[in-house]
Amino acid sequence: MDGWLAIMPLRYGLSLTPPPRGIPALLPSEEQLLSDLVALRARALEELITAGESQSLEAWRIAYLGRQGEVTQVLRGLGDLPVEERRAQGSVANALREELESALKGRESDLDQAEVAGLEAGSFDVTLPGKRGMAGRLHPVTQTTRDILDA
Repeated sequence: MDGWLAIMPLRYGLSLTPPPRGIPALLPSEEQLLSDLVALRARALEELITAGESQSLEAWRIAYLGRQGEVTQVLRGLGDLPVEERRAQGSVANALREELESALKGRESDLDQAEVAGLEAGSFDVTLPGKRGMAGRLHPVTQTTRDILDA
């Protein structure tokens, strides 16, 4: 991991390992679900880093946090698990959702700051007087003289 992916966790207070939140001894199915969540987290953060404009951020939000998003589907699937697994997996999935939401807010603020900086660099001072347009037109004798000289 180099570039933004290495900086992103430090910048937004994210960790690259799942949080140790008192998860009980893992059963094979729990291990699989946890590894799926870790893979989902890594993929989501990587795609978030590559999003370069507000439209792609919105597409990312819909893909991961929207009504049919991947994290939402994981949270909906928790109802099928036994109560013990549901508690453990639910806390990890909710932590993932909160982490992705905070990373999205951070990325949006970064893009907004970059957009404002770009506008400020190419902007002009609106308090300066504008360019004056031509008032009126040439005197008919001057216009006739110019027409004769041009012809």
